[in-house]
Amino acid sequence: MQKPPFEVRIACNKSQICEFAIHNITNTPIHNWHNDIELMFVIDGCGFIDYNLQKLSMNVGDIIVINSNTLHRTYSENNKSVTYLYLIIYQSFCEELGLDITKYIFNNKINSNTLWNLYHKLTYLKQNQANYNEQLYQLKLRQILTDLLVELLENNLSNQSSKGISKHNTVNLLKNAIKYVNENYAKQLTLEEIANHLSISKFHLSREFKKYAGQTLFSYLNAVRCKNASQFILSGMTVSEAAYKCGFLNMPYFTKTFYKHVGILPSKIKNKIVL
Repeated sequence: MQKPPFEVRIACNKSQICEFAIHNITNTPIHNWHNDIELMFVIDGCGFIDYNLQKLSMNVGDIIVINSNTLHRTYSENNKSVTYLYLIIYQSFCEELGLDITKYIFNNKINSNTLWNLYHKLTYLKQNQANYNEQLYQLKLRQILTDLLVELLENNLSNQSSKGISKHNTVNLLKNAIKYVNENYAKQLTLEEIANHLSISKFHLSREFKKYAGQTLFSYLNAVRCKNASQFILSGMTVSEAAYKCGFLNMPYFTKTFYKHVGILPSKIKNKIVL
């Protein structure tokens, strides 16, 4: 059976200040960005990450830091996969510490035993959560996250300017196109409509999106629709309800497209791990 192209999220642990889990990736067609800081600890396989307009390799032992507001997606090539532990520290927690995480740029690839040890402490704490009352557990969780942020600030600050990255025209173009698609995927979108919204020609949009996102805008739109459809089906919707809600008007086409992007039939999605 074809492997699903989205992140397969395993045993995701969430709190009000962070979330962490294991991901196995063959391809993530959907770019994303967020104000929070994210760390990826590579434990198996190899792959790549589109990091703004850079292509970074991901190998066992690497720690990839996704800085705040960085456009990114992970993928592998030649039918290989990459598995990593990830940790997202929410912007709200950083603000509790008086830290505006959006103003810092950290090295995007790190080799650090200290950071690995802190992640292992985090997972050990979660595994033994039953041994602590909730207040003590939250204090220990905050302590580990604070130590992790201190390590990043002391030893892994980049010399790169955040201002230069945030104002990159192509990155902003991709973000604006992706944002519009994610907000309007249920509509019958056209390339011309998206281009008009962005005040650029449809030819320029099509060329730049394909060049830097690695796929056509229409393919990206279908990937977004299929990912949302899978979530709607998991929440209890019928397959046809999810299809229509995500902008598919033809069920055979939806089934074919869903299988292409997710790797299984939509009727079988409830038997899979949450994407």
